[in-house]
Amino acid sequence: MLGSKWTFPLPPNFFKCPALSDDDANHLVSVGEAACIQVVRNARLQHGPIRWSLQSQSKGVEIYLGDDPKASVGVSTWCGVTEIPGTIEEIATMFMSNTTDEYRNYCRLFAKDYMDAVNLYNIASPTPSQPLRSINVKWIAQQSPIPAIVKHRDWCFLESCYEFDVDGTRGWVQAYKSTKMLQCPDLQSTFGVVRAEHHLSGFVFFQSNDRPGYIRVVSTWQVNVKGKVPRWIFSRSIKMRCFALRDLHASIQETRLRHVMSESLLPIHRLIPFELRSRCFICQIKFGMVFTPKYNCRGCGEVVCRKCCQRWNRTTMNVCVCVVCTMGSLKRGDVEGPPIVQNPRVLLLGTTNPLDESLGGDMGRHMVPVLEDDYDSDEKDVVVLADGRDRGYGNSSPRFSRRRP
Repeated sequence: MLGSKWTFPLPPNFFKCPALSDDDANHLVSVGEAACIQVVRNARLQHGPIRWSLQSQSKGVEIYLGDDPKASVGVSTWCGVTEIPGTIEEIATMFMSNTTDEYRNYCRLFAKDYMDAVNLYNIASPTPSQPLRSINVKWIAQQSPIPAIVKHRDWCFLESCYEFDVDGTRGWVQAYKSTKMLQCPDLQSTFGVVRAEHHLSGFVFFQSNDRPGYIRVVSTWQVNVKGKVPRWIFSRSIKMRCFALRDLHASIQETRLRHVMSESLLPIHRLIPFELRSRCFICQIKFGMVFTPKYNCRGCGEVVCRKCCQRWNRTTMNVCVCVVCTMGSLKRGDVEGPPIVQNPRVLLLGTTNPLDESLGGDMGRHMVPVLEDDYDSDEKDVVVLADGRDRGYGNSSPRFSRRRP
């Protein structure tokens, strides 16, 4: 049968995951380290292992088509590049998840086409010396953009995160590599989902050397979706995910607002009553009876119009903060990085819950990639990992960072 959004999420404990042996866990750590290093190498747009050609550029996001001579048959290679205000710590906080609940919260923000998501194994968690490291085995079920033509896909993959330094530039990488596990069997015969594969994919975040407080984001997608999928559907889906890098901008802004204003929002009784204001406090537009609704800013208490109100999700409710308070909060000294100021005419709506309710036409913001085959390299330069071991993983490879407790 064809899997549907009503099939998912699967019942709790559907996947039986007994403890892994030390040998199996150590093997997965080694595989994750190698994947991270290779993903960073692949993120080089020039003189790297993949030949990248620019396909399109829009609103600060560049889309590249890649030619990887070592990729398996059926693998397509794409890349998205942009630069956003932010810090490595902010990015890692948003992307890292070590439990199913944490991973589902992440999916609600960045993977709206996921019908289900499970963290199968936590192999390595952050430590005082490596606070931005994590290694997990995960599974997701992804809704097809056109279910009448293309079946839903599912993925079982190793997700590895490391802080690194390459050529004096600090960065953080989240790499994905598919893995076959008896604990996560193929579900096509039972739920009609096709087990897809990605070839050495992930996100690489470089700290900008010439623009303090900015992050250069490179997302590489090497995908074999299996089955018969029209090329135009696949290409459109990958391009949308590359362009979705723009959503990181808004997500970092919301995170900063939560951090700064979580304890300083005005209580309801201190808000200016609607009847005392006939015009928007920001743009001075006159309020009408129907077409110009009023909102209270929870930062200053003033009455503003829809266009001057930015909404952000605070736990279980939407909170309105006017553009003046937004800019002021983001410029405070206790917030890392430069202020992120969006177009004051943009209204940020609360996110939906893709794991609990039906999905609309949204293609989602992020698709987790995975890799099937080992990726060997002819180059043998030395890399010193966080534990001090030497590995040969190719030229200009990253040095995984370790901090003193």
